[in-house]
Amino acid sequence: MKTRYHFSRQRAQLKHLGKQLLQLRENGTTVPNELTAKFRHLCRKLLPRFGTAGLKQALGSAALLIGLGTAVQAQNFAPPVVDAFGVSSELLEAGYYNYPAFADLDNDGDLDLMTTFSLYDYGTEQYTTQFFYFENVGTAEAPDFAAPQINPFGIPVFQSDINPIELVDLDGDGDLDIVTSGFNYENGTYGDGAIFTINNEGNAANPAFGDVNINSLSLPVPGATDNALFFAFGDLDGDGDLDILGNAYDADGYNGFINYYYENEAIDGGILPAAPQIDPFGLPVGNTLDNLNPFSDLADVDNDGDLDLIAGSISYDYGTGLYDNKFLFYENSGTSTDPVFEEPLTNPFGITVPNEDSDEAPRSTFVDIDADGDLDLLFFLDSKLFFQENTLASSLREQSDRLDLSLAPNPTNGLAQITTTEVVARIEVSNLMGQHLSTLNGNQASLDLSDQPAGIYLVKIVTEDDRFQVIRLRKQ
Repeated sequence: MKTRYHFSRQRAQLKHLGKQLLQLRENGTTVPNELTAKFRHLCRKLLPRFGTAGLKQALGSAALLIGLGTAVQAQNFAPPVVDAFGVSSELLEAGYYNYPAFADLDNDGDLDLMTTFSLYDYGTEQYTTQFFYFENVGTAEAPDFAAPQINPFGIPVFQSDINPIELVDLDGDGDLDIVTSGFNYENGTYGDGAIFTINNEGNAANPAFGDVNINSLSLPVPGATDNALFFAFGDLDGDGDLDILGNAYDADGYNGFINYYYENEAIDGGILPAAPQIDPFGLPVGNTLDNLNPFSDLADVDNDGDLDLIAGSISYDYGTGLYDNKFLFYENSGTSTDPVFEEPLTNPFGITVPNEDSDEAPRSTFVDIDADGDLDLLFFLDSKLFFQENTLASSLREQSDRLDLSLAPNPTNGLAQITTTEVVARIEVSNLMGQHLSTLNGNQASLDLSDQPAGIYLVKIVTEDDRFQVIRLRKQ
């Protein structure tokens, strides 16, 4: 009830502010930058809860003020497309629990796809985990994935199932390693939940994966005996490295999911998890078996500069006998260094899960798959890969006409200079995987990507009056 009142009050504030701005315009008075910034901020905060139609109803003609209609429509996803970019579900449907991970595995500047693939052997009554690699033979802007390679780069087969996957640099050596989790069947019996890591012993352009390590990355799940950890990597404390947020089901106490936060304490790169903090950042406690919400991804979905949480969810309706598959969006109403997650919203921003009546929760990731400056949504459901394009790019292009700035040289070998007459508040740099790399003070006039691999980077320049432009910077 308190949360509902909070958002209703903010909606009333937005309506009042819209009337103020409309009156200023009708009087021919210049709209102050601080009012413009406040208006945009409230629009972005309220959009996922009330939707475009709800905000337009509250704003009326004020929605058209000085181009602020784009703020109301700033984030929206197109309808889902299945088997996009040449990824066919025919082979994937032979397995279970596919999870997507996009990264530039061959260092050619575009995103490739790696997915887990669990097969059940009726003879041994066990699952084995394998990996499918789809090389992007197109470009960063126009992906085209080749036929899958099974267990490439020396990836070993091992006994496990239900495997979320992340491609991250575990040891700080500049290449991508594999992190996954599931049940450990190596002892020949129904196993405990475990973390599996496979180190890349090659390099950023030519991966060569070694042996499977079990629980070498220490991610204990106290209170969730015998269950695997669902996890997502992201910089939750603003210190420039990847922390881990995850959850696991309490099978013994039947208390639902328990949430865990592992701060990354590594000093020289890589991942060194601290002891877990349980149920942090205001996250809900105790989802039941009939409403499973395993974490999917951390991403700045509402485009306000901090990481939000998306969870795949499944519930069962005993009346109809049908499953309900959906996404839950936990908005970060805190900051990029001190997260506070709000009560979840279902399928905001036009996010749509096809009515598959599946007994699986959708597994998602947010990446800039078409290199247009915003994060798109890709998810697996019943071994089908769905793509929802983020249509924010058109709004960004409309806003960019108002910013007087340039970033050169582009392409660059590492250094690039920002030239602008705008009053810049901050500069945010991320990669196509949506990973935040750095936030620079607005007074800084140059970027240095010398320590980053070749590829496309997204440079978001935010002004004091909360306007922004995203520039694609290619590092050679």
